[in-house]
Amino acid sequence: MAAFFDDSGMFRPEDSGDFACLGMIVIPSENIRKCGDAWWDMLETHFQCSSGSLQTIGIEAKSSELCDMLYKLKRQTKLQNNQQKMFDYGLNTAEKVSELIEAIYNFLENPPVKAKYLAVIDNKKEVWEEFRHSYINEWKILRQLSPREAKRKIKELSKVLSAFLVKNTYEFLLQRINYLSTDGDFDFSDALIIGDETADTSIMLKTQAEIQAGLGMHFSKLQTIVNRPWFGSSLHDPCLQIADWIAFTIRIWAEENTAYSYRIKQLLSNFRGYPDRILGSGIVLCPNRDSFPKLSQ
Repeated sequence: MAAFFDDSGMFRPEDSGDFACLGMIVIPSENIRKCGDAWWDMLETHFQCSSGSLQTIGIEAKSSELCDMLYKLKRQTKLQNNQQKMFDYGLNTAEKVSELIEAIYNFLENPPVKAKYLAVIDNKKEVWEEFRHSYINEWKILRQLSPREAKRKIKELSKVLSAFLVKNTYEFLLQRINYLSTDGDFDFSDALIIGDETADTSIMLKTQAEIQAGLGMHFSKLQTIVNRPWFGSSLHDPCLQIADWIAFTIRIWAEENTAYSYRIKQLLSNFRGYPDRILGSGIVLCPNRDSFPKLSQ
């Protein structure tokens, strides 16, 4: 199996937003090409470009960019460079962006290959309060002081808090892949993990190595996981773009964003544990379910 993951939201305490998420799509390795080709074919119908040229142009469908682009086109405000490129290649009205977002969610609802989705999402402040209470309290206190006096220590604490959150989230994600390998409808013996190269690669590499050595924070020796994760560009790997939309959708649901939170319903049937055991089996809520809105199907 091949397991592609990406993040949504920031894992550092100084960044805005209460939630951070890792989303994943797991597919048979022999179907990577088929899934990727179907993704590009779907995207190309919304752009004025020759077949197979989106990668060379430098266009990909990242969730945050597209949804922000829709917002800006509706309000006629300045686009970012990547958004302007999409605009120049035919995605030049709010209606067209909406149509592309709709097509993406239809793809996610009915993927062209056998697939399972997984996600781990953190309520950041509550995770730190529960598991790194002294660190987050010291960070809050120092933030109120003169930046010159506290800047170095704040940076150190931020790094510690971020590393813990990434490690904790990634471990839970790996555990769910291992559990998935024993499910009757989706069993497999090996899983290769592929992440976006913009992720916290050093932390994830170390985390997976520790697990394989029996030194994981929560779990040890997950037999299904191939030794190390690999990282690549989402521009050239459409399955990473899919993982990005999975993570984005779960985070937006947690934030109760009225514009997009309803979209989670289109993805639920593809999550591990559907329909009765999604929470805990396919979607892990950290630190607990009380930190999140109710999941309605």
